[in-house]
Amino acid sequence: MGCARNNWQDRLVLTGTVRADGSSKFGANNRYGVFPSFALAWNASNEKFLANNKFISNLKVRAGWGRTGNQEFPAGASLNRYQINGPNDVTRSNFGNADLTWEQSDMINAGVDFGLFEDRVWGSIDWFQKLSSKVLFEQIVAQPGPLGSAKYWINLPGNILNTGVELAVNAAVVRGKDFSWNVGVNASFLKAFIVTGK
Repeated sequence: MGCARNNWQDRLVLTGTVRADGSSKFGANNRYGVFPSFALAWNASNEKFLANNKFISNLKVRAGWGRTGNQEFPAGASLNRYQINGPNDVTRSNFGNADLTWEQSDMINAGVDFGLFEDRVWGSIDWFQKLSSKVLFEQIVAQPGPLGSAKYWINLPGNILNTGVELAVNAAVVRGKDFSWNVGVNASFLKAFIVTGK
């Protein structure tokens, strides 16, 4: 795993990471995945044009992209497995898949953090888009005769797209030495789509 971070005069912050994971859960041909990410933030509050601004006390703009992997499925699901039902009675319970690989999610996000009136009012606005591909899926395969059914794990060829907006606003209604009272509201808007094809 590698990580790099640069900070330019507490105004621009750039972060990047690269992570490589391996799991014996997956097929012999695809046990490793590489998951990079990067993020950029601009702290506009430290720019000269916002110095001593009485209305905007804090303003940060940020954006990022990252890829993560999912391995939440049963161990041994990529292998041929059999079960013993009795004397001289052995059936296949799972079909192996040497090409079974990591489910991937690519996330893009952009947002703004703000503070107004010396941070008496503060909050954030975030937009995100998540694209999940190679989704892990368990199929049930019918076998001939009295053999019954068996499981077969695959990566689905389609993609799942989620996009949305999240809003949060807070306010310090009372801010005293011995007593303070803050109120806040938040809202989320989410849409999901299934995208066909690889």
